[in-house]
Amino acid sequence: MWDSAWPQGGQILLCYALPEFLYQGVGRALLGAIELHAVARGDTQLRLESTCTALRFYERRGFSNAGAPISAFGMTAQPMSKCLSDGAQPGTDASPA
Repeated sequence: MWDSAWPQGGQILLCYALPEFLYQGVGRALLGAIELHAVARGDTQLRLESTCTALRFYERRGFSNAGAPISAFGMTAQPMSKCLSDGAQPGTDASPA
């Protein structure tokens, strides 16, 4: 799910793969497609709120902490953002896995 109301770029509201598709590259492909779409729109940054479970997934793809963790609905989420104009190829990992 995508929200483009943020002036500097887009906000990823939801990005999930069904459990039977975990560790098969589906999440990476989804995130890569979102990043390519954002770059094509001219966005310079993406932001999201990661669950604890997905934190390392987003860090490996170039997202970094963007504030203190927040709690809502019995869950804790980490705000994160990624600059899309720093020369990194959209849709790829930030560092070798």
